Amino acid sequence: MSHVKWEIFIHLVWRTWNREPILAERFHNRIFSLIRKKAEELGCELLAVGAVEDHIHILVSVSPKTTVPELVKHFKGTTSHLINHELYPETPFKWQGGYGAFSVSKANLPKTKAYIENQRQHHADGTVVAYYENWDRIARD
Repeated sequence: MSHVKWEIFIHLVWRTWNREPILAERFHNRIFSLIRKKAEELGCELLAVGAVEDHIHILVSVSPKTTVPELVKHFKGTTSHLINHELYPETPFKWQGGYGAFSVSKANLPKTKAYIENQRQHHADGTVVAYYENWDRIARD
């Protein structure tokens, strides 16, 4: 019998279209619950999720049956549907086209999880990690 050991942890981040500050904190629990449910449906484990008004961070253990682009597509699609049909039906909403995906070592999971779960505080204190927050502005080497 063959066995597979699979531990791939990814930190995902993406923004609202034009960085519109539409992700009101009062809706975070509904959005986060939907992401958790979608992760479970895809055989993945949601380890952390956090957001501010114009972007979201997710830490997920990725299933060997799901690719990162598929995961992001499902997360964005289900949350866009919720936002457009229930949370803000009067205002068209969409996510930006791209996303950041960063591998996370097992040793760095606690630090990354804390960073993601404390997004509001990091933004208020100015203690954000520029690499994660400005991934779409940093040119590749």
